[in-house]
Amino acid sequence: MASATNRTEMLAKALMRARLDFTLHNARVFARAVIDAPESVFGAKPLRFLPNDTDGDGPVRLVLDEFAQAAIPHRDVFGAEVLGTVSQPAPRPLPDPLGDWATRQREFNRHCIPVPAGAAFFRNVKDVPGSLAPVSPAEAKPGDIVTVLGGGHGLYVGNGQMQVPSTATTKSTAAEYDPSKPNHFFVDALGDPDTCRGNHNHPEQTNETHISIAVQLEREMKLLSPPSPHPLPTATPTARERAAFPLGVGATGGPVTYSPAADGHLLVFGGAGRGKSMLVRGLVRDALATNRWGARHLNSRKDPDAVLDQIRGVHAEIEIRRASPKLHKPELLALDDALWAHFDAPQREELHTLVTELLSTGRELGLHLVLITLTLDHEERFPSRWLDLCSTVLLTSKPTHNDAVKLMGDAAIQLPPSGWDGSGKMLLVRRLTGVSRPLRAYTQTEKHKGY
Repeated sequence: MASATNRTEMLAKALMRARLDFTLHNARVFARAVIDAPESVFGAKPLRFLPNDTDGDGPVRLVLDEFAQAAIPHRDVFGAEVLGTVSQPAPRPLPDPLGDWATRQREFNRHCIPVPAGAAFFRNVKDVPGSLAPVSPAEAKPGDIVTVLGGGHGLYVGNGQMQVPSTATTKSTAAEYDPSKPNHFFVDALGDPDTCRGNHNHPEQTNETHISIAVQLEREMKLLSPPSPHPLPTATPTARERAAFPLGVGATGGPVTYSPAADGHLLVFGGAGRGKSMLVRGLVRDALATNRWGARHLNSRKDPDAVLDQIRGVHAEIEIRRASPKLHKPELLALDDALWAHFDAPQREELHTLVTELLSTGRELGLHLVLITLTLDHEERFPSRWLDLCSTVLLTSKPTHNDAVKLMGDAAIQLPPSGWDGSGKMLLVRRLTGVSRPLRAYTQTEKHKGY
C-alpha cells in the first residue's frame, strides 16, 4: 500500500488533470480530505477508482464529476473554494482522442459530445448490453461493439481484430451515433444513455443550428442538480465593477453568475411562485456582503409612497455620480412591478420616467437595476421600453411563445421545449450575444433580517 503522502499526490494529480481550474494547493487539500473521510461519507473510497499507471507517468486523466457531486452535500465541511464553486476562467478545450468527426460534432452541438458507439470502451461503460447494442463480428465495422467468445463484448478494430475494454480509462457515458439523425443520440459527461434516446420532439432530420441548441438546452435543463446552498459572492478588491453574483448551478455543476458591469440591467421574468423574489433577495444580500456595493430591494407594499421617494433619491444621484463617479459605490436597485398597482396615474407616469432614465444612463454611472415582472402585456405595469434597455433576462419558468419572442427575439426558437419542471430551474439569457445558460437556483437556507 502506498504511503499517505504518495496517495495524496496520486489523487491530487488526477484532480488537476480532470479539473484545469484546480491549483495544486486546492487539489492536495481536497485529496487529503477525500482520503481521510469515513467510508460512509462518499459511499466508497474514491481512491479505489484511481486508474492503473499504464504509462509510467502517474495516474491517467479522470473525469471526476463523481467526486464533485459526492462532495456537494459536504460543501460546508471541505469549503467552497476547495470544491471549485468560486468563479474561475473557462477551462481550456480538451484534446480529442476520438477523431475529427467528434471534434466537428462537438463544435456543432456546443456542450454535447456525440461519439461513435465504440467510444464506450474508452469511457468504461459497465453495462454495455444495457447501453449499446452489440453486432455480430461478421457484420461489424471498425468502431462497432461485437460479441466475443464467452459472452463478453469487444471493440472491433478491423481485419478481424478485437480489443477488450481498457480499465485505465475515464468513467462517463456514451450513446450510439446515427448519422441520419444528428440530434438523435448524444453523449454528455453527466448524462445517461437511456435519457439520450428519442428525438427530443424534433422527428425531422435536420442540421439547423437553432434546433441543435434548443435540444442541448433542453438536455441541460433536465441535467440540473438538486438545489444547492447559496455560496458567497465573488468580488476582487482591485476590480469591484467585475463582481460576479452567483445565481445557481449549471448542468455541469459549475456556478452561473450575473455580473452587472458585463451583463447590464437584469429582468427577472416568470410566473407566480417560481422564486423570483427569493432570488432577487439573494442578489441584494450578495451585493451588500462584498462591502463594495450598495443594494436595495424596493418592495414595501405597505408604503408605496416611500418606494417612490427612494426612486426619486436614486435618480437625483445621477448628476452627482456623473461629476465624481469614482467616489461612489456601484449600487444594485431591485424593483418589483407589483408595487405599481398601488400608484395612481400621475405617480405611475412619474415612475416610468424615472426608471427609464435610470435604465438609460445608470449603467455607466454604477447604477444597475434588477426588474421583476410576471407579465409583458401590461404597458402601465411594464413598459416595452424597459425591456429594450435590459441586456440580460432570467426566465424562472417557460414563457409563452409571444413572450419568448419579446424577450429573446430571433433566439426564441432556441428555447428548450421541456425540462422546466422542478424547483428553481431557470434559464439565463444574455440578449446581446444570444447565449443562454440553464441553471438551478441556489436555495436560501435561513431567513435573514430585513429581507
